[in-house]
Amino acid sequence: MRPPRRLAMIIALALAITAIGAAIGWLIVRRDPSVEVGSIPITGVSVRAAPTSSATRSQQIEALDRLQGTLQAEDDLGQFTLGSVDLDFGPEGWVLTAGPLQDYDQDQTTESLLDELTGLAGRQVTTLVRPGDGGDEAKVYVLNDLPYRDPAGPPPWTTATPTGTTIASADELRAAAAAAVGENARVIDLERERAGQVAWEATVINADGTEYTVLLSTAGEVLDVRPS
Repeated sequence: MRPPRRLAMIIALALAITAIGAAIGWLIVRRDPSVEVGSIPITGVSVRAAPTSSATRSQQIEALDRLQGTLQAEDDLGQFTLGSVDLDFGPEGWVLTAGPLQDYDQDQTTESLLDELTGLAGRQVTTLVRPGDGGDEAKVYVLNDLPYRDPAGPPPWTTATPTGTTIASADELRAAAAAAVGENARVIDLERERAGQVAWEATVINADGTEYTVLLSTAGEVLDVRPS
């Protein structure tokens, strides 16, 4: 005996609802976040980092150490110590020839760098330095609360602009160096040097065999002459 038509429709509807509920339950279980899903490797795709604007870019600067004490001038001109630490003010050619920077000795007159440093010899000074690996040498960045070199930028001896545009030849440089030492002097070595206005360093021997160091500009101008 066949069931009434109305009952058959109710049974069919119930079965359909049951099937739909089962499908929804399966989908929920499939998307359950507690289920561990293995990673899928992706190849052949490159990733480019997002550009950083100059406004947001920053540079971390290593901290400087404060060093105080009595500045001592060494026997070699242009070399100074603070206690047991050799102070690095830059290349010798720069220290010997650099013009006025700051009134480091606070005598109300801004003189050449060498005169300023010499004026501090035997006096108490305060410096901000960056020590070397051994701790017995330190680069100077601030002297008596006045800037000496920028801890985040190039040192001043690499950025100083030459005073002239003339470029002397090697023969002209040698002739100028020998003439600065004296008659019958001869140049035994000529090396490129970059230290402010200094462009060349010549080693010269005079007539009696004494050796001199001569510093010259790009134009062949003699900037400094001293016994080696």
